[in-house]
Amino acid sequence: MATKMQMRQVGWWTIVIAIVAGLGLWALQGGDPAESATTEKGGPATVEHIEGSELGKVTLTERANQRLDIQIGEVTEQQINGATKLTAPYGAIFYDAMGRPWLYTNPDGLSYVRAAVTIERIEGGTAVLEEGPAVGTKVVSVGAALLYGTEFGVGH
Repeated sequence: MATKMQMRQVGWWTIVIAIVAGLGLWALQGGDPAESATTEKGGPATVEHIEGSELGKVTLTERANQRLDIQIGEVTEQQINGATKLTAPYGAIFYDAMGRPWLYTNPDGLSYVRAAVTIERIEGGTAVLEEGPAVGTKVVSVGAALLYGTEFGVGH
C-alpha cells in the first residue's frame, strides 16, 4: 500500500510529465503551420499500435527528432558491489500516471517503443535495474517524457 508521501510524489510526477509532454508537442507544432503533431496526414509523428500489447511505436520525422532534441544512451552491465547489474542512464527513466517506471527503446532509426523496467536503485546518473531491456539496447536518454506525450496524443 502506498504511503501519502508516495502518492504525492506520483501526483507531482504526473503533472510534470503532462507539462513536459505538452511542451514537446508545442515544439513539434512550431515552425511550418502545415506540419501538425497529429498522427494523420504525414505529420511529424506517427503512432502505430503494437498488436497484442498496450504499446505504440512512435516514429518521428528527422525534423521532429531534432526539435525534441532526442538523445540516445544504452543499457549496459556494470559491476556493482561485486555483482553484475543491468543499468541504464537515469535520464532514460520516466514514470506514468500510476507511478510505473518506463523507458523508450530505439529499435531502429527514428522509431521508439516504450519498455517497462523495474528499478533496484538510482546511483547518481545511473538507474540500476532489476528488470529491463537487454544489454546493448539503445534507449532515449533525453526526451522520453516528450515521446510519452506523443504516444498518447497529449495536447491534440
